Amino acid sequence: MLNTHYQDIPDFLEGDPIPESMLNTIVPNLREQARKSVLEKAEDGIATAATFGPWMIKHREAVAKPVMEGFIKSTRADPEVGKIAAIGFCSSRLHLNIEKC
Repeated sequence: MLNTHYQDIPDFLEGDPIPESMLNTIVPNLREQARKSVLEKAEDGIATAATFGPWMIKHREAVAKPVMEGFIKSTRADPEVGKIAAIGFCSSRLHLNIEKC
């Protein structure tokens, strides 16, 4: 019998990712950051707070955790699933309790 592993990657953000245009502002390239003036860095900080802050509130634990738990529950309901393994990155690691898997 072959061991088969499947990967399901649910959309925990429900179609609402951080705008790609904001990624370098939120997590800047260190070389680019070093070249920026104090004013440019301050502008980046304001843009990050204006975009990332509301986004994080929208995807806080009270919202994201039920989505994750629903995914795990539906995956467990599949009779062909033997084990579930999970890896959490960034904010999802705060909501994911490996022991529940």
